[in-house]
Amino acid sequence: MQMENSSLVARVYKPKRGAKIFALIVFVCGALGSVGYLSGRFPITNSNNYRLVVLSAGMMITGFLLSSYLFSARIILSYDAIESRSIFGRKRLPFSEIRGRRETVRCSRDGITSKFRLESKIKHGHILYLDSTFTFDDAFYEWLNQLPDLDAEDVD
Repeated sequence: MQMENSSLVARVYKPKRGAKIFALIVFVCGALGSVGYLSGRFPITNSNNYRLVVLSAGMMITGFLLSSYLFSARIILSYDAIESRSIFGRKRLPFSEIRGRRETVRCSRDGITSKFRLESKIKHGHILYLDSTFTFDDAFYEWLNQLPDLDAEDVD
């Protein structure tokens, strides 16, 4: 499937700023807790403090990994493929290999969010997951809506 709109060539979508800030807050809180315990300000004298040390270290590691992902992640929509890149790897799905899209909608008190899954025609090909973490624009959704809706096909 070639893109019909030539203005879509080489569009790059990055994660939203709020997601990056959240990841940094988790990292900083975990790091401050861990430094506090390592420096002796919060001695490990009972099991509750030990749990807090583990929680702080877990928050720091989770925040670091999440920050690493969010600050390096990109969705690139080029003239012949869509590509997901991050520090953890790269997945490329040529338009000619896209079977269609599936959508998962989640309602919460924060609003309605959608997560898209692009499936490959090849049996063990790449599957790309796209969610509301990225700053997609109208041109992206116009391209996405041109793909076959696999959820609707399953109903038929």
